[in-house]
Amino acid sequence: MLTTATRPPCPPLQHTETPFILQIDGSTDEKLDVCFTPSHTSIDALPGPTSARRAPVDELVAGYPRLAGFMSLAPETVILRRFTALNIQNLLYLQAELKHLETELRAQEKFDAQTEKGKRQMYARDWFWLSMSEEDEDGRQWGIVKRMRGVLKEYNEALLQQQSLAKLQTPSKSALRTVQDWLARPTDGNYSLIGRDCRIWGYRFTTTDQARDLINPLANREDRFSAHLLSYLLPTSKTSTASQSLPFLRESALEAQLQRCSVICRITAIVTAVIASLLPVVSVVILYSLSSMKARLGVMAGFDTLFAFLLAGCATVRRGEVFAATAAFAAVQVVFIGTSGGGNGNGMG
Repeated sequence: MLTTATRPPCPPLQHTETPFILQIDGSTDEKLDVCFTPSHTSIDALPGPTSARRAPVDELVAGYPRLAGFMSLAPETVILRRFTALNIQNLLYLQAELKHLETELRAQEKFDAQTEKGKRQMYARDWFWLSMSEEDEDGRQWGIVKRMRGVLKEYNEALLQQQSLAKLQTPSKSALRTVQDWLARPTDGNYSLIGRDCRIWGYRFTTTDQARDLINPLANREDRFSAHLLSYLLPTSKTSTASQSLPFLRESALEAQLQRCSVICRITAIVTAVIASLLPVVSVVILYSLSSMKARLGVMAGFDTLFAFLLAGCATVRRGEVFAATAAFAAVQVVFIGTSGGGNGNGMG
């Protein structure tokens, strides 16, 4: 029996009728006003110039089809749940089942080894007799082994899947806000998902209903410098009247923004490559121009700090890699200081 919830799982749909002007004939000025709700139109869309103007996403059925079409426009918007707790719970169940099978197998092995009936004493020494016991009435141990194989395979596959899931990056704040804005916009998502999964992405100005284990499996892994630059140069645009009145322009605008992101990422890659190539040369030139050993050591310390700061801030590296690269950079400078007598003196201050 269905019961009415006191609070709907998601904001209700706003079924407000909006005039939609449909061009009947491209050669005349005759138009027809059709009223439609966000979930469906009152008449089927007619093929022609008007249907070509509208974005393919808007032509999809409201709900999962339209949301999938929107996410297909940009990999950064493919945001899903990892279901970390459920995956761990599944691993715990499989682990417990394997433990029971292991205990049962060890007990059966001891029982068969102490039984003189048939070939049971050979089960632990010869796989052939163990596998042949399936045809006899003494095949309990072989049955446990076959059950254990299936559970072990499922357990190992689940472990490897969890290892792969752990490597997936979390979505950026801007990408999550883009999805939240699209779901809330009346001309797009309009909160068309009404099931229990409608709160997975949360809402624009609240974080209470947002899932905590979101992942972005298709997003390109960008360096930190590019990510910060994109957040400043391409902020998330708010819903405007123009985007609501011209739905067929939203897809092209998104593609233009993605193209700008690609250009910015290429520029940052070139800048970081130039900095990486010039920094060692500049440090050697400055060290060569100094005659005081104290000044050289101070400059070397400054360049090492700058190198570590740029490496940690502009590249996606681990802490151990930062230490290793900085040590290698310092070693080059130490070798130069030890072998060079200085450009303006004997190298002693």
